[in-house]
Amino acid sequence: MFREVARVLKPGARAAFVIGDATVDRSEYTTTREMGDWAVDAGLEREHEIPKIVFGLYNVMQDEKILVFRKPPA
Repeated sequence: MFREVARVLKPGARAAFVIGDATVDRSEYTTTREMGDWAVDAGLEREHEIPKIVFGLYNVMQDEKILVFRKPPA
């Protein structure tokens, strides 16, 4: 998915993703870090990471992050 986003974005354009880490059966899944790495591997540059508190899902997810990436200029 990140390769496709990198392909269709115009040079210098940005894309934002809301991603959260989850805890299931006392095991934490760090999807935020992994997906951020995948986006960079696909050719996007990481610009910002904005914390976002999740309300109502405290048993599974306590916070999310808004990750902003940019396609490098041509």
